[in-house]
Amino acid sequence: MRRRALVVLALAVLALWAQSTVAEGGKTFSEQDFEVVLGFFSGGGTWTFRLAPPTAPEKETTWKVLVLRPSGSTKTSFQLGATELGPKSTIASAQKVLDLYSADRATIVEFLRRYADRIDKTGFEAQLVAMPPVKQGARVPIKAAVRLTKQGLLDLLK
Repeated sequence: MRRRALVVLALAVLALWAQSTVAEGGKTFSEQDFEVVLGFFSGGGTWTFRLAPPTAPEKETTWKVLVLRPSGSTKTSFQLGATELGPKSTIASAQKVLDLYSADRATIVEFLRRYADRIDKTGFEAQLVAMPPVKQGARVPIKAAVRLTKQGLLDLLK
């Protein structure tokens, strides 16, 4: 009986923890997780995602897409939502990059701040592309893009 009560209590605590995690808006990242994700980029990984506005995203005529990649990459198009493995990347780092999609805003902002801190040091690159709306997974040609400096990337977070 006592053992059953402990199991029920443990399950209740677990359920409350799960609810609070979902309520906060997604996955949380540890210090080590941030390092794994940043290592993904330094190893040649590329991440492309849409910066959705806070209001009426379905009425947009132009999307803003942020492309993070190693400096010097010669690619001219990216798949929206793509996570690509570079030569030194691992599956674990790619999964953590994908986890950013379901992270809360505070986690994404913290990641981009850390990313910005390394732009000058390691040659990471951030490009902001304006383009018409496309479907998730569609290729995004980069014809006109703004290469963001560290300050430019930080300005997006305000």
